[in-house]
Amino acid sequence: MTAPPAPSDQDPREGRSRVRLLGYNPAFDGLRGMAVLAVLAYHFRPFGAARGGWIGVDVFFALSGFLITTLLLNELALTGRVSLGRFHVRRALRLQPALWLFLASWLVAAMVLGRYYWFSTVPGFPVGHGAPLAPWVAVRGVIGTVAQIYNWMAIGHHSMPPIGHVWSLAIEEQFYLVWPVLLLLVVRLRPQAMLRLTGLMTVASSAACLVLAQAGVTDGRAYFGTDTRAQALLLGALVAQLYATGRFDSWAPRLTAKLLFGGAAVGIALITLLVDDHSRFRDLGGFSLIDLASAVVVAGLASGVSSRASRLLSHPVIVWVGKRSYAIYLWNYVIATWLHPLGTIGFVPGLAASLGMAELSWRLVERRALSLKGRFGRRPEPAAAAAPPRSPAVAPAG
Repeated sequence: MTAPPAPSDQDPREGRSRVRLLGYNPAFDGLRGMAVLAVLAYHFRPFGAARGGWIGVDVFFALSGFLITTLLLNELALTGRVSLGRFHVRRALRLQPALWLFLASWLVAAMVLGRYYWFSTVPGFPVGHGAPLAPWVAVRGVIGTVAQIYNWMAIGHHSMPPIGHVWSLAIEEQFYLVWPVLLLLVVRLRPQAMLRLTGLMTVASSAACLVLAQAGVTDGRAYFGTDTRAQALLLGALVAQLYATGRFDSWAPRLTAKLLFGGAAVGIALITLLVDDHSRFRDLGGFSLIDLASAVVVAGLASGVSSRASRLLSHPVIVWVGKRSYAIYLWNYVIATWLHPLGTIGFVPGLAASLGMAELSWRLVERRALSLKGRFGRRPEPAAAAAPPRSPAVAPAG
């Protein structure tokens, strides 16, 4: 697969910076699918496998940072401006319907079944480890999720409801609130400074993990903190800026790029299989290595470094899982909570139930909400027709 021609730096008629536009690539859906399957396996632990499946969240973060940043840069290049209101409406249509369906269903179940130990003893702990779920605890968890602050509520608190996986949604939403404003402000004032600023913020996030680890701070501070986990999103954003300006065009065909891509993919696979969530590796530089590997994989798929990997991730079954990965992520954790007393035997019905609920969510709310996103898409001006052509090697940012 050859890389698309590099765009010129500016449109001479408009005086705007030219950027690489983003088309659809099913391989990114496939990457989502593989990431959510790793998380699902981590929660169910069939035969004790996938001890490091938590790494799937880091892959999600890196991909989200890349796609969101590219969407913003594309809209700015096509229209000369970005509507933050439309951006947040599109994000809400993508994320909120499935989340509300999940929260409403789970809250009803909590009110009816919360008194049973099996309902609230989450994966990784024996049945009876927790306590019956008090109604006020369940309601507090839903409120924290809707307010997008669950990750900070989880730090140091042990009486949280068994929907702890929503911490990652809170971090993404907090990123969506801050990053677009910062990106657009700096890009308009000093476009070349944005890369340096993103790099400095990434280093600061990584350093925060190390400082907290050396200080012996526990209670999930590094794991749940927005400041410490932002490095994955920022690395994805850094890749987006490099990609949009065509800086990967000469890099992608090189053997070095293929070796980096292959090494990153193998590293992610090994960590998924071998590194459990109690390892100090994560806090002592592990998060940074994982996030860097995730960003390299995203960059490789965007640039068409490996046609074989792109074909593998574009398999219809993996793409199907990827398109429903958000709902799978929402549902698999609570289903694993309810079934994990069965041990490995609970994996098959748990997998079936997670996929089934995701498909139901897709049909009931997600597909309908996504059909409305086009009404709030970017509105290119006539002069934007001179923008560089879409590459067949990339995927949608929406």
